[in-house]
Amino acid sequence: MTRTRPAHYRPEDLVDLARYPLHQPKGAAYGELVRAGRLRLGEDGALALPGFVTPAAAQAMAREAEALLPEAYYCARDHNPYLIADDPDLPAAHPRNRAQVSDKGCIADDRIAADSAL
Repeated sequence: MTRTRPAHYRPEDLVDLARYPLHQPKGAAYGELVRAGRLRLGEDGALALPGFVTPAAAQAMAREAEALLPEAYYCARDHNPYLIADDPDLPAAHPRNRAQVSDKGCIADDRIAADSAL
């Protein structure tokens, strides 16, 4: 199912554009955001964008998600970060052999309203 953003949701309704000026891709602030993001991603292997979603949008999405919790699919699974079999030829401390637990509840896309901010 392909989803499109409903007409009544504008980027500024969901994203803190003052902090993350995605709407100004030719601006200096956008260029700095991308440069800093690439640097962080290269150094850490992940990029967090604190405050990306506005507090009001986050609260609305949380309320929607909480209402759908009874329909969520839950699972807990032990695995390594690569989601593949451990490698006995590598040391036990190697990330491929380091066990972690994923414990999550997932709400299927088709359970989320088409006009949802989620």
